[in-house]
Amino acid sequence: MGLLLLVSISACRRTIERAEPLKYLNITSDHHTNLLGQTVIEGSISNTATSTTYKDVDVQISYISETDAVIGTEDQIFYVYVPPRKPFAFKIKTDAPAQTATVKLKIVTAKTE
Repeated sequence: MGLLLLVSISACRRTIERAEPLKYLNITSDHHTNLLGQTVIEGSISNTATSTTYKDVDVQISYISETDAVIGTEDQIFYVYVPPRKPFAFKIKTDAPAQTATVKLKIVTAKTE
């Protein structure tokens, strides 16, 4: 009975993880301007799910002005696997719009295996 319950809980958890990737994926980043005037964004995507690997992570990059206005956005899809507890590090070089004061990243979607 105990083993059956454990298998059932594990299957339920996996179903939830597969249905709600944004709940289990986290992104952190920092940015700077290089000598060529490009905005360099470095960060990582981590997966807190217990048994689900995510892939094809779509990240929205928002360029924010000094007054907190969004002055531009773009999407970057990382065609990689992000298994549980193994962060994926990334580095993006981009041409940010003029007057960009900061950059914010948000995970939009991700697929499961």
